[in-house]
Amino acid sequence: MFWYKKQLRRFLLDCGVNQGIMGQLDWNQYKRTIIAQLIDGMSMNPQLYSEELLRVAVAVAKIGDPKWLLNVPDRGKSLYDDAVERINDFAARMKPIIENDDAKQAAESRKAAAQKRQQAEADMAAAVAALKSEFAKITQMEAQTRGYAFEKFLTRLFQAFDIDARGSYKINGEQIDGAFTLDSVDYLLEAKWQSKQIDTPDLATFSDKVDNKLDNTLGLLISMNGFTERAINNNRRQRPKVLLMDGRDLSAVLERVIDLPELISRKKIHAAQTGEIMVSAFQLAYS
Repeated sequence: MFWYKKQLRRFLLDCGVNQGIMGQLDWNQYKRTIIAQLIDGMSMNPQLYSEELLRVAVAVAKIGDPKWLLNVPDRGKSLYDDAVERINDFAARMKPIIENDDAKQAAESRKAAAQKRQQAEADMAAAVAALKSEFAKITQMEAQTRGYAFEKFLTRLFQAFDIDARGSYKINGEQIDGAFTLDSVDYLLEAKWQSKQIDTPDLATFSDKVDNKLDNTLGLLISMNGFTERAINNNRRQRPKVLLMDGRDLSAVLERVIDLPELISRKKIHAAQTGEIMVSAFQLAYS
């Protein structure tokens, strides 16, 4: 199947053959002799090399079309025809072993994927638990200190859920509490932790900030103490550009009732379908 030793060496390395064994082969010999040395060396220690020997055999059976042999001067066509016949014969004899090996690899892949998911979930649970602890400390802070800490907390919360987020910044004298990208949509973030509910003027001011950015930019306004009915309903007079999130929504995220990316995505879908910019996380999670 391999007319040149360089191709043979590359094939064996791609199969994962132990480089220690590769180094023991006499590459000055004929290719058949080299292969015989390899198989004999592996067969003498099956406990160590049986998996590698199986990988080589499976790889040979799966070669399919050794079209590179057609490039061999003068003898290319005859070498190719002979190789195809031998490969097909070997593949037929290897079919039960290959099917068993494929099933084994599929099972191992599923197991590895399940373990990866479990680890990711454990990591997420630990990250959210740490954020819950941090949030509890923020609730005990004075108002001015609390606002700044709340912005920092939200940036870490977004990042914990693998949302591409940045913290507060200023542009042309305009204060932006944060920004993030989710599902290829850019959002500006405004965070409010005031004793009163957010009313229409604050919402209008934030909407103006969003309007001054590129088309298709949206906004997410988070108010721990919620919004007045006038603020929620006033936005219906025009195309919604800002989604609203309150303290109960944040609680749902920290309690893992619904994950943050899903919450924002479903709020966006709900607003697109109904024009309503405020819908409860619990309503979305249990609907």
